[in-house]
Amino acid sequence: MPLGPWSATRDPAPTHYFEISGKQILLETAVTDQEKRQGLKGRSSLPVNRGMLFTVNPEQEVQLWMSGVRFPLDMVFLHNEKVSAVLSDVPPCTTSPGNCPIYPSGGIVDSVIELAAGTADSLSLAEGSTIEILELD
Repeated sequence: MPLGPWSATRDPAPTHYFEISGKQILLETAVTDQEKRQGLKGRSSLPVNRGMLFTVNPEQEVQLWMSGVRFPLDMVFLHNEKVSAVLSDVPPCTTSPGNCPIYPSGGIVDSVIELAAGTADSLSLAEGSTIEILELD
């Protein structure tokens, strides 16, 4: 389901979710190349009960960056519903895009979830955690 045009003021509807530690996290989904490039750029924040799911097909190692993102994030890398890595409190890039740090997955992944900084820790997400991503009805 394409999410359509993005803007700093648009609040895209979540399409998926996961539950962990008694909390439900609603996920917007970035599927197309355009949606993946846009990600969370231009937004001023992300509620703690929300995140963005990036699908990776075919599964592969990926690299993310924070160019244009205005707030810190937790990056959760997944393979077969298992957390393979968590990068916590990744800061926004305040330099030119060419100078932004790159954050590698460190292995093969089939999806990545970006969450507001501190959310992964509050949910006790760590390498080996299971996250079953489900579609919203």
